[in-house]
Order: sequence, then structure tokens, then C-alpha cells
Amino acid sequence: MEKEKKEEKTEEKKPEVNIKNLNSILKISKKILNVTYIIMLLLLIVLVTIIAQKLNIINIIGELLGVILPLFIGFVIAWLLDPLIKKLINNGKMNRPVATIIVYVVMLAIAVSLIVLITPQLASQIREFISSFPDIVEDIKHTINNLLSVIKNTGINSDITKKEIYSSIGKLDSSITKNLPNYLFEFGQGFVTFAAQFGLGIMVAFYLSLSFHKIKDNIKDLFPEKYHDLYHELVTRVNTTLRSYVTGVLLVMLLVFISQSIGLALAGLKAPLVFALFCAITDVIPYFGPYIGGIPAIVVGFTISPITGVLTILAILIVQSLENYFYQPLIMGHTMQLHPITIMLGLLVFGHFFGIIGMILATPAIASMKVIFEVLNKNKNILKIKL
Repeated sequence: MEKEKKEEKTEEKKPEVNIKNLNSILKISKKILNVTYIIMLLLLIVLVTIIAQKLNIINIIGELLGVILPLFIGFVIAWLLDPLIKKLINNGKMNRPVATIIVYVVMLAIAVSLIVLITPQLASQIREFISSFPDIVEDIKHTINNLLSVIKNTGINSDITKKEIYSSIGKLDSSITKNLPNYLFEFGQGFVTFAAQFGLGIMVAFYLSLSFHKIKDNIKDLFPEKYHDLYHELVTRVNTTLRSYVTGVLLVMLLVFISQSIGLALAGLKAPLVFALFCAITDVIPYFGPYIGGIPAIVVGFTISPITGVLTILAILIVQSLENYFYQPLIMGHTMQLHPITIMLGLLVFGHFFGIIGMILATPAIASMKVIFEVLNKNKNILKIKL
């Protein structure tokens, strides 16, 4: 009896496991592990980039891409349009050549219509902006002068700062005025070259689309049969992630361009299409892009009048709110499944090594590497490696 009582007492003294606390600890541990993976991934990117720069590999890749640019453009276009072609084949009961012709004809018609509608207005506004640039510079000087006068009234000596700012603006103005014909010639030459390469890229894309479905299988045959399922899963997941991101970004850019054009025109800004296009292009860069794109429009807005400047800020903030709370959730959702800190770290690392292009490619590159890492970690038994 005494033994039984002792056993009962010892059982009563055993602490109960708190499942709630255990789950919270497991969640925290998982987050810490994910952060560790992210940091390791970024460190690996930095290491590989430094080695590639030392060995001059990045410059070689850049030159190679310059040579095969039409092929690269063609592959990207064919890759983006392939799901539409597949839908026509499956739902419309068409063969691949007919479906490919229909998709390309419709896409080209839409593209040409947009170019015909927008290009004349855009060219007119660019000419107007260039002709009014000297007046804008004078307005900026006048605004700075008024601001420095207010500062001077507080007892702070701003003469040195005023001279430095005026000197910088004068140099910028004279440089742009002097080199403007060269800039316009170089821009025109570059635009014609790119247009020719893009046109050739569309032709390449059309021929690739006729047999695009075979490319994945041909690459798969290069690997041993035991890796075919792994290859299929890896390619499918990376394809889905990247395609969702690219199509989502393009749609968001189009919506930002349309809504920003309307907003800036209503604000009374000169050349609203030019600034809206710049805002749409810089919007590709997460977090930092909208601020980069909005600064020139705000500066020019305040040179026109304080009311125009304030209305320009309001227009940019409204469009940014629309993007954050409507465009992005509706179109892109949680496509990347990346933590904001991860994206920011990626932007800093890629931006440091590759500039603006690096910042644009940072998010899809990190998302792709994350998917590759997850798939390899899931199939580590097949690969017989430890991740």
C-alpha cells in the first residue's frame, strides 16, 4: 500500500507538457532556421559574386548576353506566352501551330495599338519637357533661393551652401545643354538597335513557341532517369514562381503607368506621361522603386507652383496606396513568399554588385534560389547529400 501511495505521489508531481508553449518554441525555432538559411544564401551569393568579379566572369557573361540578346529575348517571350498557347491547345482543341499564330497575332495587335496610341503623345511631351528645361532650372534656383533666405533669417549662414548648390546646378545645366544633341543621338541610335534586336527576338520567339514544349523534355533526357522526377518538380516550381512574378510585375507596371498618368495630369504636371513611365519602370524595384520614380516628378511639380507640388505628392501617394493595397494583392498575391527583410537584404547585396539591374533581378533571383534549395532539401535522399 505504501509503495502504491508513493507511486501515486510521484505521478502527481510529474510536470505536464504545455503544448501551447511547445508550439510557440517550435515556431520561433523554425523562423530562426529560415533566417539562418536566408543569411547563408545571401553570403553564398556574395561569395560567388566576388569570385566571379575577380575571375572577370561577370563581364564575359555580359558580353555574351549582348551578342545573343535576340535569342535571349525570344526565349523569354516564348516562355511567357507558352501558357496561353497551351490553353488554346487544350480548351480550343487546336494544334500547336494554329494556337501559336493566334496568340502572336493578338499580342502583336495589342502591342502595336498601344505604341500607336501612346508614342505620339509621349514624343510630344518629351519635346515640351526638353524645351522647358532651362525654365525648370531657373525655377529650381528660385525655390532654393527662397528656402535659403528663410534659413538665413534664423541666423544660420547659408552663403557657402548657396554657392555650392548654384555651382552644381549650373554645371548640370551647361552639361545637359552642351551634350543634349549627343545624348539624343545616342538614345536614338540605341533605341533603333534595341528595336531591331527586339524584332528579331519576336521572330525567334515564334519559332521557339512552335516546339517550346519539347525543350524541357530534351533537357530532361540529358540527366539519368532516377533524377527525372526531381528535374520535373524543380523546373515546374521555378517556372511557376518566375512566370507569376514576371507577368504580375508587367501588369502592375501597366496599371501604375495608367493611374499615374491620370493622377499627374490632374495635378497639373508638365509631361505627365514621361514621369508616369519613369514611375512605372522604377516600380520594378521593390520598396525603393516608387520613391526613386516619384522624386523627379515632385521636384518639377514644386517648380511650377507649391500647389502643383503638393498635388503631385498626393497623386504619387494615392497610386502607391492603390498598388500596395489593391494591385499587388490582387495580381501578385504572395507569389514570392519572401519576408520583406529578405527582399531588402537582397536588394542591398545585388544593388551593391550590379547597380539598378541587380536591384531589379534581386527578388526573382532569390525566390528561384529559395525554390531550388527547398526542392533539393526535400529530395536529399535521392541526391544523397545533406542540406
